[in-house]
Amino acid sequence: MNKKIQFLIAQYKTILKLDEDNEVWYSSSQNLENNLKQRGIVLQKPLFYEYKLPNGISAPDYLQIKNPLEKFSRYKPGDAENLAKCLANSEQYKQDFMKLSAEEKAELDKYFVDLATDSNRKIDLECKKIRELNPELRNLDVPNNIEFLSGVIYGFAPEDIKYFCDLQKKNLDYQQNKEEAKKQDLLAQDLGLKIGWRMSPETIQNIRTSFQQSQQTQIIHQHNGHE
Repeated sequence: MNKKIQFLIAQYKTILKLDEDNEVWYSSSQNLENNLKQRGIVLQKPLFYEYKLPNGISAPDYLQIKNPLEKFSRYKPGDAENLAKCLANSEQYKQDFMKLSAEEKAELDKYFVDLATDSNRKIDLECKKIRELNPELRNLDVPNNIEFLSGVIYGFAPEDIKYFCDLQKKNLDYQQNKEEAKKQDLLAQDLGLKIGWRMSPETIQNIRTSFQQSQQTQIIHQHNGHE
């Protein structure tokens, strides 16, 4: 591997590291659950799960493990030019990439293919460790991939993790699943809150039922108060 390729790889990894340093852990499901609790809505099942992670690492700290693996796990052969055009936030990187010969581009491509293979192997190992630590995830019928790992780190319910993984496997955009998208949009409208993730039908029903029970309880209390 010549110095031009080594320089590009080092430059690209530096760009990725800057992206990682700027990320702050945040869970949409935890935020929504807290908002609903503040309104007195008692959920039938939790929206947010604080899963056990290997070596007792916290979810925010685990981003340092997940992010580098995620960056390269999705790489497909021939994507080196796409990396240069789309993923790198450096004009200099793009310019340097375009100066490479066909042989050098092929060598760079092989480097990223090997890195993706290694990243996905590590993701599989991490997922296996997580399944062992969390009985509710042990038999969840989804692949050991970055979608599963991300769902765990951000504390989504098992059914939401499965739903999202199934959508990804089918290569479906959420809006293409119009019936479920409509139900989620209507729920968000009724709650007057934004929903920041793709909910499973089970979670939508969980919140809908809990919300209706809360409304009924309020009506009963109001009625009793006027007697």
